[in-house]
Amino acid sequence: MIKKIVMASSLLVAAAGALAQPSTGASSASPAAQPPAAAAGAFAPSAADAQERRWMLRLREIHVQSANKDTTGLYLSIQNRWIMAGDVSYFFTPNLAVEATILGLPDKFYIKSVAGLLPIGTITELSPMVTVQYHFTQLDRLKPYVGVGLNYTRILSTNLLWGLSDISRHSFGGIVQAGVDIPVDKNIYLNLDVKKLWVRNKVYLGDTKQGTLKMDPTLVSVGMGYRF
Repeated sequence: MIKKIVMASSLLVAAAGALAQPSTGASSASPAAQPPAAAAGAFAPSAADAQERRWMLRLREIHVQSANKDTTGLYLSIQNRWIMAGDVSYFFTPNLAVEATILGLPDKFYIKSVAGLLPIGTITELSPMVTVQYHFTQLDRLKPYVGVGLNYTRILSTNLLWGLSDISRHSFGGIVQAGVDIPVDKNIYLNLDVKKLWVRNKVYLGDTKQGTLKMDPTLVSVGMGYRF
């Protein structure tokens, strides 16, 4: 699934890049007479416009794929699934921004043991994230960025092994991020984004610690943004 999403994202970026190429002999044409590629270039904001529009709201569809590594000996694995998430970004400069994301509202994940063969319960979590981003402004149509930050995973409830098992309720970890915003209208953007999170929780059987569950998910998302 991840490979298909990444391939689709690459095709979207390649298509947008093709639209961004200026057409020859059209510089003197009126906007109405310009070919589609040149007309699409009008959607790319100027540096002055970008400086004035400091806020961006996005809604993303995200595929969560966990690393599923643990030191408990139970061979735990967490369900991979699609979820919705919203985020808000503030641009201090055209290049420097901070993004705050709420991952799910909240979301339930199923947990299995013994190489994913034995269902043992569910966890419900909420995962706010903050990243500091650098946006590259040298390109015309494509607005790529990279970011680093921090995630906080709050386990709201668990139901593991009929209440005999539990995991720690709080986890902090790092984030690395890469993505691209592609203007499709004056204030509207197509967004493609990939994040790697480090999320690790202690696992208990009764009052005895069994080890650590390393979720460490990769988030691949596609969404739309509005900048104002």
